[in-house]
Amino acid sequence: PKVVSVSGGKDYCFGETVTAPVFTFSGTAPFTFSYSNATNSYTNQTASATTYSPSAPNAVGDYTYTISALSDAYCAATALTGSSTIKIKEQPSVSALNSGAVCAGNSVSLSATCATPSVTYQWSGPNNFTSALASPTITSTTVAMSGDYTVKVSRNGCEDSKTTTVTINEIPTIKTLTVDNASI
Repeated sequence: PKVVSVSGGKDYCFGETVTAPVFTFSGTAPFTFSYSNATNSYTNQTASATTYSPSAPNAVGDYTYTISALSDAYCAATALTGSSTIKIKEQPSVSALNSGAVCAGNSVSLSATCATPSVTYQWSGPNNFTSALASPTITSTTVAMSGDYTVKVSRNGCEDSKTTTVTINEIPTIKTLTVDNASI
């Protein structure tokens, strides 16, 4: 018998559904085999069919599945080949805030916080606003700059985004001033 393939390796972001690898054997069932996944070793596993799927990992890390021993109903394999790697990457989580409502002409501060190190930030908002800073400041605001500002953080292909709503109020003006005939 031999391991025909170990398939199913892929990169995932933590929280995604991980698909376990599939071992495909040749020979006559039942199969007895041993394998490791970089964190644990499993010996004397059995499969009654020519394919077997071990449990999928569920924690951040690299898991390389390798067959180390195999026998079928009649004989043991002499040369084993095939491995597959599943990588589960850390999923960043971001929060977004702003400094609160302001009158037009004043500044608004945006703030993104992410505990995951080495993430990139990308803000977008009204009037084609963009910034790659974690906490940009918008100066000389206008009412047209009111609206939703979204920050996206990413690291190693894993992303998260949050939105904060900025309110910029019009400066009050006096349109008409009427003075009554009064004695001062």
